[in-house]
Amino acid sequence: MMEKKKDFLLSCRNMEVGGGNLMEYVWTWGGKFFGYISNGYLFTQNGKCVGILQGTNIYDKHGKYIGELMNDNRLITCTSKKLVWSRGS
Repeated sequence: MMEKKKDFLLSCRNMEVGGGNLMEYVWTWGGKFFGYISNGYLFTQNGKCVGILQGTNIYDKHGKYIGELMNDNRLITCTSKKLVWSRGS
């Protein structure tokens, strides 16, 4: 698990320093601007890397499910998934 966290943090740091190519803006389900996705990583509006996108699911640095990307680039969390899902399961 420590390797996943280390790889995630290094990848996030590279994105923050080097910047990404293409940014996709994302909003909360309620319509509030959250931030953006760049090269498969989710960033807050302040540029902090908070997750990695795999398909439509988003996982934190520990590999835990934190939410997903739905219609029109909206972020939502399925509480039943949050209780049991982790990256790779």
